[in-house]
Amino acid sequence: FRGADSAEAGQELSLEDYFQHFVLEHQDSMTETELARRLGISRKCLWERRQRYGIPRKKKQTAGRPFHWPFRIGCQYQFLLLTW
Repeated sequence: FRGADSAEAGQELSLEDYFQHFVLEHQDSMTETELARRLGISRKCLWERRQRYGIPRKKKQTAGRPFHWPFRIGCQYQFLLLTW
């Protein structure tokens, strides 16, 4: 495959390089399902390749809550958050 950046230099990308470049380039704008579909692989295969190449999946923060539920905090603070 010829990458957009390497086309001028006449270099070809290996499948691994193309995968890494594509995922890193599009992971912020596509869901995991869309990435896998565009690459022609299953979501499981996408996950396995991310593990193999050390490309962590970026977690999207939920609007207004930068932490994951459930979590441990004092009772008075849980009440304040639940009424928020």
